[in-house]
Amino acid sequence: MSELPCIVAYKNNDIVGLLTYKVYDEYIEIISLDSFVENKGIGSHLLNYAEIIASDMSKRSIRVITTNENIKALYFYQKNKYRITDVIFDAVTEARKIKPSIPTIDKNGIEIRDEIVLRKCL
Repeated sequence: MSELPCIVAYKNNDIVGLLTYKVYDEYIEIISLDSFVENKGIGSHLLNYAEIIASDMSKRSIRVITTNENIKALYFYQKNKYRITDVIFDAVTEARKIKPSIPTIDKNGIEIRDEIVLRKCL
């Protein structure tokens, strides 16, 4: 398994956030974004740094994929000027055929079934 490039956020020598991404010809795709201390701007700082990296690499955009029930992620990315560019209907439903352990309903009561693609042009 190959390793992905990552951006690590530190505070007082402690890791407080991590973003991994994959590089494509015209864009980079965020694979994971974890902020271990919420509502302190760490996720936004990681996102901004990823955008700088993408721009320095002459990429045209950054994209991220989340699922339809992930309201927190949808809010976060749209707040950071990402736009919904595609909906992959039933993507999670199909993935569940391969990995049945994927839950069908989130704790917020929303059925987990589609993937939402968000993109920010640079």
